[in-house]
Amino acid sequence: MEIHDDDRPVGRILTRREMLALLGGSGAALIAGVSLSRLGMVSASAPAQSTLPACVVRPEVTEGPYFVDGQL
Repeated sequence: MEIHDDDRPVGRILTRREMLALLGGSGAALIAGVSLSRLGMVSASAPAQSTLPACVVRPEVTEGPYFVDGQL
């Protein structure tokens, strides 16, 4: 019978500090990318952005968490 060493760790485990730095850096890069695309500062190879609609539908009255029907 052959014994396998399946419990041996593969790769490297990140510390909590390294993981927070990785997530924070990727979040900042994502926000910066979105900000640059909205400002029109992306390169010419980026796809053209769609135009905004001329009309936006919004409700006249917002029902809150304690909505009371006025017809009752």
